[in-house]
Amino acid sequence: MSLDATRWVWGLKIPTGPKFVLLYIADRADASRRAWPSVARIATDTSITERTVYRHIIELTSMGLLSVESSPGKSSVYRIVMNKPRMDRGPLTSCHCNACDLNMNRS
Repeated sequence: MSLDATRWVWGLKIPTGPKFVLLYIADRADASRRAWPSVARIATDTSITERTVYRHIIELTSMGLLSVESSPGKSSVYRIVMNKPRMDRGPLTSCHCNACDLNMNRS
């Protein structure tokens, strides 16, 4: 667990859902603030649907608080970026990290 990242996340003024996902990632992060839980694991442990976890990851990357490194066939690596959140993001239409394969316009 990255204690500095966890404490930092608690102090953020962001919506509850993304904050909960970011806290989950911070709780599993190493000293470099990197963690690699699968979306399925995050969803199971937080009792949030996978689709909602994807949406929160998109929001967190849009706010500049999380970066995602993806490789085909491997779990994504999340890195907590301890910046002031950008709250001027536009509407969520797709994943900016290419790890989610999420199209928000699907039914």
